[in-house]
Amino acid sequence: MASAGRARFRVTDRRAPRKAVDPDIARRADRLRDDTVAGTPRLTGRLASSWHIERTGDADYRVTTDVEYARYVEFGTRDTRAAAMVGRALARARSR
Repeated sequence: MASAGRARFRVTDRRAPRKAVDPDIARRADRLRDDTVAGTPRLTGRLASSWHIERTGDADYRVTTDVEYARYVEFGTRDTRAAAMVGRALARARSR
């Protein structure tokens, strides 16, 4: 029996909170990918077209690319300025 002023709950699905927010997180990941694509410099378009979303679990998404030179474009090199396309997209996402 519950004591006065307290209720007892039984958790039937521990993943329910993550499942509930999953559609919103998916939309945010999609917007982040779109902002990253928009901020990606284009010479051939290979990097810009390679950004995709990986779903790694309930409410867990990763915006990624398989283009090996993406890190050099993002962070720059000794001879090339950083484009910071992911960093800028993340900053925009945080301000929304």
